[in-house]
Amino acid sequence: MAFLYINGKFWGLFAAMERPDADYAASYFGGTSDGYDVVKSGGHDNNWNLEATDGSMSAWTQLYNYMASLDFTSTANYQLIQGNNPDGTSNPNLPKLLDIDNLIDYMLTIYYTGNFDAPNSKFLSNLRPNNFYAIRPTSGSFGFRFVATDSEWTLGDVNENRVNTAATPTLSTSNPAYFFQQLEASPLFKIRVADHVQKQFFDNGPFSVANATSLFSTWMNRVRPVTVPESARWGDVLRPTQPYTRNVEWQAEINRLLNSYFPQRTGIALGQLAAVGLEANLSAPIYSQYGGNIPSGYLLSISNPNPSGTIYYTFDGTDPWLPSGSPSPSALVYTGPITLSVTTEVKSRVQSGTSWSALEDATFDVSASTVRITELMYDHPSRRPAARTTTTTSNLSS
Repeated sequence: MAFLYINGKFWGLFAAMERPDADYAASYFGGTSDGYDVVKSGGHDNNWNLEATDGSMSAWTQLYNYMASLDFTSTANYQLIQGNNPDGTSNPNLPKLLDIDNLIDYMLTIYYTGNFDAPNSKFLSNLRPNNFYAIRPTSGSFGFRFVATDSEWTLGDVNENRVNTAATPTLSTSNPAYFFQQLEASPLFKIRVADHVQKQFFDNGPFSVANATSLFSTWMNRVRPVTVPESARWGDVLRPTQPYTRNVEWQAEINRLLNSYFPQRTGIALGQLAAVGLEANLSAPIYSQYGGNIPSGYLLSISNPNPSGTIYYTFDGTDPWLPSGSPSPSALVYTGPITLSVTTEVKSRVQSGTSWSALEDATFDVSASTVRITELMYDHPSRRPAARTTTTTSNLSS
C-alpha cells in the first residue's frame, strides 16, 4: 500500500502490483522474458478477445483445441494436457499445456470471492474473458498458470455463485473457467479438486472462516488510519453535500464483511461446489493436531468422521491412494495413535468401498525445545587486539 502523488498533488491510497507479463514471469520462474507466452483479455479495445502480450498464441491454441474436443472421462486425455503418459509419468515428447494445481487454486479463489468479472465476465453475459493473465514458458517446463488481476468485483453478495458459469467459448474467448468445467468430467480431476478444497477451506486454510476473517482484519487494521486522507480525497466525488467517510460508510462495509460475509461464505461456497459434484463423498480424516511444532514422541491420533471406512496413511510423502482406486503399497492402515519422534509429513485418506475421501496432509516439526546445548567451544584470546589506526571512508565503491 502506498500514497500516490501526481505532480505534488495527493491522489489517494493505492495498492501497487506487478504487471504479470513476461518480465514478471522471468523474475519468478526463471529464464528470460523472451522465453514466455503471456495471454490475456484484450479488454474493451479488442472487444475482450484474447491476445498474446508476449510470445504467441500457439500453445494456447493447442490447449483450447484439446479442451474443446477431448473426452476427459479418459485418463489418457487428462494426462495428455499435462504432458504425461497415461500412467501419470512425465513424457518429454509431449508439451505441458496446463498446470492443473494452479488452475484449481485460481478457480477456487474466483468461486470463494464471488468474482463476477473474471475470468468470464458477468458484465459480458459470461461470454467473454476478463481480468486474468495466463503464463507458460515456451520451453514447456510447465503448463499455463493463471494470475488474477483487477479483482474489485469480489466479496459482494454472500450468495454469489460463480461455479460453472462459463459459456462455451471460441478460441478468442476461451478462459480458465471453461477449462475447469471441461475437466470436471475427469474422476482424477475431481479428486484433485477435493484435495485442494480440503486444503483451502478446512484446517485453517485461507478460505476457512477463521483464517479468512483474520487475514481480512489484519489488512483492514493496517489501512484503517490512512483511509482518512483517502476518503477526504475521493469521498465527495459522488456525494458532494454528504461525503463518504471512514467512520460511517467504510466502517459499515467492514462490519458487513466481518459479521455477515466471512461467517457464511465458506459454507455457501462449499455448498455451491457440492451441488455440481465437486466435493468428496467421504469426509477427510481428522488429526489431533494439524501439523506444526511437536515434542519428540508426540502421539498423533487420527479419527474417521464417516460412519464407516478405513484410514490409510503414509510417512514418505506419497499419496495413500492410487489412481486405480487401490491403496498405495506404501500406505499403512491406521489402528491407533502414531508416535512421531522426527519431523514427519503425514498424508491420509479414508476409504469406504470404492469411495475415497480428500487428502489430509500435514507436516509435524519436532520442537526446538528438544534441542539441548551440551558443550560450548570458543576461542579465548590471550590479549585484546590492538586498536585500529586506519581510517574509514564512506565511499562504498572503493
